[in-house]
Amino acid sequence: MSLPNTTYPHLHPTANGKQLIVNGKPFLSLAGELQNSSLTSTKYMDTVWQKLVDTHINTVLGCVTWEMIEPTEGQFTFTELDSVILGARKHRLRLVLLWFGSFKNGISTYVPTWVKTNPKRFPRAKLRKAGGVLQTADVLSIFHDEAPKSDANAFSHLMRHLREFDGNHSTVIMVQVENETGLLGDSRDGSSVAEERFSQPVPDDLLSFLAHDWDHLHPDLRSNLVHFRANAQPRGSWVDVFGRGTHTDELFMAYHYAHYLNQVATAGKQEYPIPLYTNVWQNYVGEDGDNGFPVVAGGGGLPGDYPSGGGTSNVLDIWQQFAPALDFIAPDVYLNDYAQSCRKYRHRNQPLFIPEQRRDEYGVRRIWTAYGSYQAIGVSPFGVDTLEPASNPFTKHYALLNSVSQIVLDAQRRPGSSVGFFFDELADNGSDPSKPVVRHYEEFEITIERCFVFGKPGPGSGMVIHLGGSKFLLIGWGFQVRASSLSPTATFTGILRFEEKFVVNQETGELKTLRVLNGDETRSGSFAMMPNEDPDYGGFPICVTIPASSLDFPFALFLLLFLLLQFTSEKATHVPMGLIKRFLKLSTYGGLASAGAFFYTTRNDVFVPMLPTDPIFQSAAYRKFNPEQNPTTHDLCVRKVPLSDINPTLLEKKGKLAEAFCAGVWSGWGYAFQRAYLARKYQGPETANHLWERSELKASTYDVGTLITDHFEVIEKTPERIVVRCGDSPRKQDVRESDGLFEMSAVVKPEEGVAEFALKSCFYRGKGKAENQPMPPHILWLHKQYTKLWAETAIRNVLRQ
Repeated sequence: MSLPNTTYPHLHPTANGKQLIVNGKPFLSLAGELQNSSLTSTKYMDTVWQKLVDTHINTVLGCVTWEMIEPTEGQFTFTELDSVILGARKHRLRLVLLWFGSFKNGISTYVPTWVKTNPKRFPRAKLRKAGGVLQTADVLSIFHDEAPKSDANAFSHLMRHLREFDGNHSTVIMVQVENETGLLGDSRDGSSVAEERFSQPVPDDLLSFLAHDWDHLHPDLRSNLVHFRANAQPRGSWVDVFGRGTHTDELFMAYHYAHYLNQVATAGKQEYPIPLYTNVWQNYVGEDGDNGFPVVAGGGGLPGDYPSGGGTSNVLDIWQQFAPALDFIAPDVYLNDYAQSCRKYRHRNQPLFIPEQRRDEYGVRRIWTAYGSYQAIGVSPFGVDTLEPASNPFTKHYALLNSVSQIVLDAQRRPGSSVGFFFDELADNGSDPSKPVVRHYEEFEITIERCFVFGKPGPGSGMVIHLGGSKFLLIGWGFQVRASSLSPTATFTGILRFEEKFVVNQETGELKTLRVLNGDETRSGSFAMMPNEDPDYGGFPICVTIPASSLDFPFALFLLLFLLLQFTSEKATHVPMGLIKRFLKLSTYGGLASAGAFFYTTRNDVFVPMLPTDPIFQSAAYRKFNPEQNPTTHDLCVRKVPLSDINPTLLEKKGKLAEAFCAGVWSGWGYAFQRAYLARKYQGPETANHLWERSELKASTYDVGTLITDHFEVIEKTPERIVVRCGDSPRKQDVRESDGLFEMSAVVKPEEGVAEFALKSCFYRGKGKAENQPMPPHILWLHKQYTKLWAETAIRNVLRQ
């Protein structure tokens, strides 16, 4: 028997969970699992090792099978395994061996021939079919002693050999015990021995555990124990105690599978006490499902559709209690919601390791959630040996994570200091499936959202680490970060400094500054941008978004400090124009390029005074929705364009020019940021009759009643002007606290040879009495710049092509 040795790979407790320790140091596993049979051949692996290194993988998952190491009972051979371990060691890769013993994917195809051909000694489970027919399954029954005893003996020989051959090197850092255990095709074994066990009294240790640990059980388990909870003194058979049903069957199987694997794992851990775990084929139903994939090769909603008795969240507590020789239970995540799987398998503060997951772009974006939000010790896409590094999406992400691994490990030890996230591709209809991420750190509320571009926004993923105070480290691509203060006395929150970093010492995580960023890279101080490698400019003529670099990753690592100014004695007061002000700040700065380029582009847009006799102040809408006649913030922006520059088809019929100008306002890149922001927050079934997509906005004729992105409603239309109500959702039809009118007009003046376009705005507080204008001077200035931006982009829609 081996004695504990802290130089062996092991799990070390931290304030935030556990970390994997290899050679005395915390180790972040950037793993990849091979195809099922790859690790059985040294010759084949010699063609694969360098490919894995070039993918920036540091840990390889591959099988070692019972049929290979014990082809004849009692005679063990490890020659091929030793050669494979030496190959990994030569390439400085770690291994996680997958013990395919009694069970692999709910069946027993990897047991030796001498087990397969002796069903009397090693009986198989029976599946209950229609008409009382029992069908023999291709899986060992767990209700007989010989199978677990023989499996445990083989596994103990394997672990003893690993200690003797590799104990001084730690090439093998963990071992998975079996693979996706459970019974497929039925919710429980229908063999006579299993039926007899099912009819016997429920074991006292299970009843005691459920009763005493009730408050700590996973909600998915508690929800299936209604019958148990209703019994004042539950005693009797499994049906008596838990009721009749598939979930009782699953609980029965889980209890006995856990004991089976614990017997195997205990035998191995006595020989070599490195971390052991087993993996889970998850159930796939309801809110746990991801993307509506059909159940073909995995998942299922009922026990038996997925392996009944495996460590799903329905019975995870049972496994954790009755298989203590396993250090944790690990989920395979293909079809399930990724973040929910991470959350479920941190239950009871066990470490998170994902031994199998998707290997595509969709899958790799999600690993940042595992590492950043759930302190994963590792993730592992399946089938990495059949992808070339250049086409493997994990190559880029693992390279970045490898460079900052010590920084990530440090953050994982500090509770609440990091958050991982992802933003998926936009849907075909343009809707955004990913929501902004909001977190609170000391005095700041941090909002992480998809990176703004003038064209089609791309995907994104990464991690934000709070380094203390106002300092944050941003890692990844395709997102942006902004902050607001949580202090009631704060008057301003902005970016103090934004630096591009690179790693100079991977062992210590030391960083140095590459560039100091400002201007376009922060949208003039609005937010810190982490661009993608190929941002879509959407036809915008000024390239203000700097693409991320691809291999050296300087543009994927940033240090951000926020500036917080506070009142010392007086408190800020303002009329609640929050939405309008937010859009003005974000959209104006988001829409501007450099200041010089912006003012050059909009040099022909001018503001003229609005007289008190202006028709907008006499309109029925103004009188109705500003009943107190509160002060207004208003402006009128005018732009004249020679008729020779106008698309002649728009001059053929009265009203077409105004419609095209209006369409240009809403479909142009000047409104793109605000439209994207509103879509993320408000697009849904209740606003399905609103215009959201750029194509819709460009094609609409803007008749009265047209609803635009849940914040604008057309209330008046003539051949020369279109008026919308703004300031809040059109679903709020009464007097609003924040309200306004916005007029777009196009007037042809043949005598001057021009068309005169105008944008007229009027904002006011509708509800209650106000003494002051709703916008302070600096917000009014921002609004004017935003108006000029809208005017310029709208006019592009009326010009000759």
